[in-house]
Amino acid sequence: MMSRKQHSGIRRGGGGKALEQAQAELKQTRGELEKTQTELKQLQADYEDLLSRINSINDQLMSSSQKANSKYTVPTVTNMKSAYDELHKFREFPRVADLRRELDWSREDFDEMIRTLRDNRTINLFRADESMLTKDEIRDSFTDERGFKQGLIIWNDR
Repeated sequence: MMSRKQHSGIRRGGGGKALEQAQAELKQTRGELEKTQTELKQLQADYEDLLSRINSINDQLMSSSQKANSKYTVPTVTNMKSAYDELHKFREFPRVADLRRELDWSREDFDEMIRTLRDNRTINLFRADESMLTKDEIRDSFTDERGFKQGLIIWNDR
């Protein structure tokens, strides 16, 4: 039979190896975690770069389209719909700011047309996440009666 001293010594010895193994596994796991974090940071940087490039291309396309389209000078529903359709080629959900720039109407004419079309349910407007917009996009969005910035527009085709 083992004495108490011998018994506790065996326990410590076995526990020491298990502890060493657990520490080694923890170091390995920590290393894998750091590697994964580094890879995620790189992926995020790549994603942000790609998003920036896409936005730049969209802005260039929109800008060249705007320069070519001075045909919407008269504030009519037909002109707004034509401009919307042109923007819709580039974006699934056109931005109000882009439509305003495309039409280049007075602020009053544009806002009145938006209100009229919204009120008769020809269009739907969706709130803008101002943290995702530039100062110019915030300025060129539509502000509703409650003070909310409306950033996206969808034309209801009936």
